[in-house]
Amino acid sequence: AGKMWKIIRINENGSIRLLLNDGINNNTKYKFNPSYNNYTYMYYSNSNVENGIKRTLDTWYNDNLKTYEDYIADTEFCEQFKVSANSSSVTAGSVTVPLYSSYTSNFKCSTDANGKGILTSKVGLLTYDEAVHAGNYFAKESRSYITYNYNYWLMSPAGANDTGALAWFVNTRGHIVIYYVNGRYVVRPVISLKAGILATGSGTSDDPYIVQTR
Repeated sequence: AGKMWKIIRINENGSIRLLLNDGINNNTKYKFNPSYNNYTYMYYSNSNVENGIKRTLDTWYNDNLKTYEDYIADTEFCEQFKVSANSSSVTAGSVTVPLYSSYTSNFKCSTDANGKGILTSKVGLLTYDEAVHAGNYFAKESRSYITYNYNYWLMSPAGANDTGALAWFVNTRGHIVIYYVNGRYVVRPVISLKAGILATGSGTSDDPYIVQTR
């Protein structure tokens, strides 16, 4: 679609997970969720509202990638509440999670006690676990493969405190950190190319893979 992507990983079904190299709509900053005064707003699926990140991303997909849908796999994305940044947000609703310091990053996903877990979609966001495996860490500088010159949202919820719901994001220095969901950061879509797609190129920034039409 005339856009540059970075390969994040190979999914279990052989499809190739990609992260857009830039933010949508010229790196415009968006709220994760315009509502924030309840822990439920930390979940990506609950942002399917006007000015919410899910609806914003779905609209962008329909405007930019819908015509390429034959190449894009239905992908499982994880919005499970799995890890917290501080003691004030360890418990949210019916879920209690470990602090980042005692959490081992993994790609497992299941429905949590708040009823949130796996979403199947053509487009989504990077998760906390994927950011860690790409070389980013909580509150620690890292110029990883996916660090860029702006702050961008992750899909993963980060709990809630007395002020409001929180979600994870990656900042310009490679820190994985949290902020209230009504803050504004860049949105970088994630899609998966179906297995068996042909491409030319060597995969470098100077000679990127270019997906071939069928």
